[in-house]
This record gives sequence, C-alpha cells and structure tokens, in this order.
Amino acid sequence: MKERTIRHKIISSLLQEFAESYEMSNKKESLCFEHFVNNCVANHANGYADYEFEKFQTGNSFPGIDGIIVVVNDDVIYDVDDLSKFSTTSSLRIKFILISTKRSASFNNGELSNLMTFARKFFNEPENLTPEAQRYKCICDRLFESASKFTNNPLLKLYYVTTSVGVPEQDVNINAAKTAGEAALNELGMFSSIETIFCGAEKLQQMYKNTTGEITAEIMLSERPLAMFSQTEGGTDETIGYMFVVPFREYKKLIIDDSDNIKPVFDDNIRDYLGHGGVNDEIKATLEAGNANAFCMLNNGITIVADFTNINGLKMTIRSYQVVNGCQTSHVLYENRHLPQVEELLIPIRLIQTKDEDLKNQIAKATNNQAAVQKEQLIALTTFQRTLEEFYKAMSKDGGGPLYYERRTGQYRNEASISNVRVVDIRRQAKAVTAMFLEEPETATRRYGQIMGDKISKVIFNPQDNPYPYYVSALALYKIEHFIRQGLIDRKYQNWRFHIILMLRVMKYDERIALNCAKLEAACAVINGILMDENECLRFFTTITKEIDSFGEEKLCDRNHWTTKSTTELVKELARNITLGS
Repeated sequence: MKERTIRHKIISSLLQEFAESYEMSNKKESLCFEHFVNNCVANHANGYADYEFEKFQTGNSFPGIDGIIVVVNDDVIYDVDDLSKFSTTSSLRIKFILISTKRSASFNNGELSNLMTFARKFFNEPENLTPEAQRYKCICDRLFESASKFTNNPLLKLYYVTTSVGVPEQDVNINAAKTAGEAALNELGMFSSIETIFCGAEKLQQMYKNTTGEITAEIMLSERPLAMFSQTEGGTDETIGYMFVVPFREYKKLIIDDSDNIKPVFDDNIRDYLGHGGVNDEIKATLEAGNANAFCMLNNGITIVADFTNINGLKMTIRSYQVVNGCQTSHVLYENRHLPQVEELLIPIRLIQTKDEDLKNQIAKATNNQAAVQKEQLIALTTFQRTLEEFYKAMSKDGGGPLYYERRTGQYRNEASISNVRVVDIRRQAKAVTAMFLEEPETATRRYGQIMGDKISKVIFNPQDNPYPYYVSALALYKIEHFIRQGLIDRKYQNWRFHIILMLRVMKYDERIALNCAKLEAACAVINGILMDENECLRFFTTITKEIDSFGEEKLCDRNHWTTKSTTELVKELARNITLGS
C-alpha cells in the first residue's frame, strides 16, 4: 500500500491482509483503510455477509462522513432500484449507518463534531453532495416517501473509528460533542433512536476477525439429544443425526450474533425470508397469543447441517453450520424476540453432522420440497453446481484464473491463500452470465432476486448447459473489476461493468444462442484467450470504455441510463462498430 502511516502494528497487519485479499495492495493506505472499516462496520451492524463495501464510500471530497450504509428489513441497499423489492411489503424496518474513519491513534472531539454536523446536513440540508453521497440521499428520500410503512422511525448509528488503543468513555470534551450532536440530530424528528459507537484498535480487530472466522455456537441442552443414526464411510468423517428440543433462549445463540444481528446461517436455505404475510403472519399471531404449546405442535421445526458437532455433558458445540429448513420460523422469532414469552418457547431441531456435500444438498431438497419452492429450482441449485465447480477447477489447472466457484456458502472462508475477489458465488455467477450471454446487463445491475425469480431453471443453471459461458462471464467480470481496482480503468465505469463484458462478447461473437449450444465452445475459447492475456484484455476494455464515453458524462452517472433496455441495445451497436488497431 502507498503512503503507509498507521502505526498500530496489528491493525496495519490486518489491513495489509485485507488489501491483499481484495487485490488492493497498490492503493493508498487511506482508501484501503476506509474500505476495511466500512466492511467491518457493515458486518458488525448488520451481520456477516459478502458486502459490496466499495459502494459504501462517500467520495474523496465529502466532509465528515466516509461511509454510508442503508439497511431495510435486514437487507443492505446500494441503489434506489434495490428498494423495488419492498414495493409490496407492508412494513419497513430501517437502519442508517454513518461512518467516520480516521487513521490517527486518538479520538478528537472536533472530528466527532464534524461527523455529527455533516450527518445533520446530509439528512436535512444536503448541498454539494458527491455522486456517491447523492446516491444514498436518493435512497433516503425514497424511503421517507414510504413513511406510512415504517414499523418505527429509522434507527441511526454513527460509527467513529480510529486506531486508538483505548476508547474515550471518560473524555469530557468527546462526551460533550456526542451529547450536543445527538441532540441536534434528535431535533430533526426523523429517528427512533440515535447511537454513537466509538471503535478503537481493539474493537476493530475483533470486528475484522468476525468477518473471516468460521461460524461457531455453543448451546445448553436440557437432556442428551436422541441420536437418529451414525455412520462412517470410507474414512474418519462421521455422519451423525440428532433430534432434540431447546428453548428459544438457547436456539437464538445459533441464529443471532453478539451485535443482535441475524447470523449468515440461512444462505443454504433455498427460500429467502418472505417477510410478512401468509404463514409468517400465522406464526407471529401464535407467538403474540402466548400459546407456546400450539407453536410447538404446529411448527415443523428446524433442520441444521454442520461440519462438526461436539457434546460435552449437556453443552453442544456446533461449527460451520447452516439452517437449511426453518428460515421463515427463525426470522419471525427474531423479529418477535423481545416478547416476554418467546424466551421459553420450545424449538424442535434436527441436526445432521456431515461433510458430504451431496448429502447436504439432498437434505436441503427434501426439507424444502414444498409448493412455494418449484422443483426445478431445487434441481437448478444442486446438480448443475457441481458441474460448474469441477469446470472452474479444470480451467485453473489449464493455466486459467484461477477463479473458485463457491458451490456451498463459506466454502473458501478459511482458505487464507485464496483471494476473496476470486471466489464466485451463485449470485455473482447469475449476474455475470445474464449480462454477457443473455444480453441483459440492465437486469444484472439490479436485484439478484429478479434474476433468480425470472431466470433460474428457465434460462440459466439448467443441467444441460455448457459450463464454459458461465466461467468466461465470471472471468470477464473479475477482469474488468480488477482493472478498476488497480486504477487502470476509471472507477466511473463501475456501474457499466456488466455492459462492458457484454460488449466484449458482441465484438467477438455477435449472436445470442442458448447456453447449451455447441457453438458456444469455440466462441468462449476465443474470449477466454483475450481475458487471459493481461495486455490484450486491458486493450479491449480500454477501447470499449472510450466508446461508452460517447454517451456523455451526465448519462455516464445517470442510473436511469444504465438500467434501461434501450441502453443495452445502444452498447451492442457500439460494440459492432469498434475497430481495434494493431
């Protein structure tokens, strides 16, 4: 990293690790530290996930605030378009998070006052906003237009982060600035609560470690669990099945972290949380009625798969686990966790310890085979994924990438040698192939849920598909983002990256055909050859960005321009007319 000034040895080391993991080692330390802090805060404030932390930045010339995060119903919002997911939602829970990041080894009441002052200006008197800050202001304005849906006024969290060894709990000047700033923000009448959080070096270390470690929990049982089965096949890895019942006060340790956020243990659950309505309202009504017996009888219980379990007396330790069935129940319990009777509510649990990925997939399919989950979706999310994983491995052996296909959530989380930006999960894969080969970059820039709802099993992830276009599209997306991270291509093209990879494909193969067509093999090989040649790849992408410049600076920054189908047709026509010099 350039211009290194952080003197705290441990923070400096963790920052270096983070920068290497996200291929940002050539960036200035100040920028890397902002990304590092924003990512740590997002995980601390909203639970562990792979956030697009670069989008939290407010720009170089925005004073007082270095990061903004907006959370709606536990979902991080990056753009106004993301709010379309909640158009039919009857209630909104909103959290605004503003971050001030300083590399200095102390807290300063003047810097805290700046955070408070510009937080008030951001919500009440916005002026001279950077494009990045303006994007978040548009999100906030749109949310307040739906104030009738608020369950309560939004929460506001203000993070002041330094590399200080201690925190300023007894500092009179700091506390005075905090009190005055929070009072001024309260006068706006916009927030149900305001919390200022001081993060020094020690807390920052813990926050970072929580983003990289495996998911672990300990619960106390009332009696020894019933062992359903136990078997060992071809080695020492044992598959064990348990059944037991625990009160919610113990179960919540599995799904809620120390910051009172939902843990990332539902990623392998085929259905996302569906919000209010239908069966979830029925679960909520049962809870509010205080009828614990009815809940236990009417609920099918929770199914958990884990890589490791250990029972010592009545203490059970579970590591690397996922809730594969029970997402709806768990989220409704979480939303109603403050009801007095919920703590003693009994939860039936089936726990399977296994490292057999096929068995995990079979369990997910069997426990989610309900009317609300299409059978084709279950197939698409299992059988084709192994094909992709093996294809990625084969391409790596042939000198490609390497990229790593994450068939199972957190598969590479503890692999220190694997850079995070080289891991491709199903969400990233779906967006890349939709943009490059389905010719819908405008869809890829929007919600992943739209792709999953409209494309899965109908257009993408079919068992008969050729895996090559999936790999090539992910590699192309990695490459354009790599050049942007390295500063070789201007960051203003970040929102155009899906259009850029489409234009590359059109330049080399201007025909849209099915993903299972044999013709794609040769075309993908040509594109892969370009992508694997660093200089040639940069030459293609630089030429493409120059063509995009023809839209003009105003349209380049206009989200209404890059999210329309008409723009997609324009960029395809631009690509057809590009001539590369020798």
